[in-house]
Amino acid sequence: MKNILTITIALFALMQNTQAQNINWRSIGENQQNIVSLSTGYDYSLMVQTDYYRVINTFRPIAVGANFSIPMGKTVFDDFKIEYGGLIEVYEIRDFSFTAGVMGNFRQHKTGFVTMSSFGLDLSATIGYYRPKWHVAIEGGFDKAISTHLKHSDEMREIYPGIADGWMTATGGNFYYGIQGSKTIGERFDINLRAGFTNAQFKDMNAVLPYYAQIGVNFRF
Repeated sequence: MKNILTITIALFALMQNTQAQNINWRSIGENQQNIVSLSTGYDYSLMVQTDYYRVINTFRPIAVGANFSIPMGKTVFDDFKIEYGGLIEVYEIRDFSFTAGVMGNFRQHKTGFVTMSSFGLDLSATIGYYRPKWHVAIEGGFDKAISTHLKHSDEMREIYPGIADGWMTATGGNFYYGIQGSKTIGERFDINLRAGFTNAQFKDMNAVLPYYAQIGVNFRF
C-alpha cells in the first residue's frame, strides 16, 4: 500500500500543467487593456482553460491576471488548477521582445484513495519576433509544487489504518520548452498556438507522453 501511495504522489507531482501565457504585445490596441482567452489541448491530459489578464502600461508593459483549467473527465471539478501572477515585457528592440513571467498556482487532484492539494510556482521566459498581426516565439520555464497537502479517504484508511493526513514539501517539478505563436483576426481577436515538451526535475519519472499542445482564442477589449 505504501508503494501505491508513493506512485500516486509521484504522478501528482508530474500532473503540472505548463503555462507561459501567449500574448502578442504588439497587437494590443490603446483601448484594449483587458484580455480574455479560452483554450484547449493536451497537457498531461486533455484539458480546457480560461484566462483573464489586465495590461498595465508602466515603464514596461505588464499583464497581471489568473487562469483556471480542468482536465476533460467524468467528474468535472475533482481535478483543477488555478494560476495567478503576471508577465512583464522586459526588453524590446526592432520587433524582438523578451518577456518574463512569475505565476503562483494551486492544484487539486482527487482519487479514490486521497485528495492532494498543492501550492507551487511557475517561472517562465519567452523571446520572439512580434508584429501587430502575428508573432512567433520560443518559451521555457520551470513549474514546481512547493507544498502538497494529503487528505486520505475512508477507503484508504480501511486498507491502511495508520496512514496520516498532512503537508509534504518539495513534491516535484518539471522544466518545459516549446514554441508559441499567434495570428490577429480583425481588431480584437488572436488565434494562438503553443507546443513543446516537458522534462521532470532531477531523475523523477517523466510523463507517459511528455509533450504539450494548446490552441486558443484571445479577445481584447
